[in-house]
Amino acid sequence: MPRIDTSTWVKGTHVGYVKILKPEPIATAGLELLWHVVVTEPGREARAIASIEQLGLHPYWPHLHRKTPGGRRRSREITVSMFPSRILVPMPQTMEAWERVLGARGVVDFMMQSGSQKLATLPQIVIDEVRKIEAKKDAQYIKKLTRAKETPYYSGRDVWAEILPLRKMLCKIVDLDALGRVNVLTEVEIFGRRVWPVKPHLLQFVEQ
Repeated sequence: MPRIDTSTWVKGTHVGYVKILKPEPIATAGLELLWHVVVTEPGREARAIASIEQLGLHPYWPHLHRKTPGGRRRSREITVSMFPSRILVPMPQTMEAWERVLGARGVVDFMMQSGSQKLATLPQIVIDEVRKIEAKKDAQYIKKLTRAKETPYYSGRDVWAEILPLRKMLCKIVDLDALGRVNVLTEVEIFGRRVWPVKPHLLQFVEQ
């Protein structure tokens, strides 16, 4: 490798660009997608979700929101997994999908069928039921907070939002949409827009 003379470099010197390549999505065209149970590192469900989404899949993390006592007689909002260290991933039954999901950040293993070496899968009807339970329990919690005027997602609150994968940006909450997502206002435009809907588990309150 040729030696580079850096003796004349000063702050602001242009030295080139680093090209970041986005991974190719997992091939799914024409293939049946079955729901698999993926085991994650403890407390790293959100990290695993972000990593698998970069592979072109659409994982589902069943989780709820709760308040827990914090310091100075305050309480703070936390995310609680319905199935700790477990997320659900619709994916084709191919070696490529298995290897790439297993190699994603935050992923430990796949759940296997009891007494078998086959990957455990869930039918769509079970996924639909889990979504109903999650929505019902979270709706009860949000309703309780609203009655007490303690909803954490109030307009104008500063948050760190993960709009781009694995990159947090400072934003302000605008409102909630009909899908339970939080609309946030970014400081700068991203792809020509400043208001983005973000799932609650991808937000972190600035004062925490």
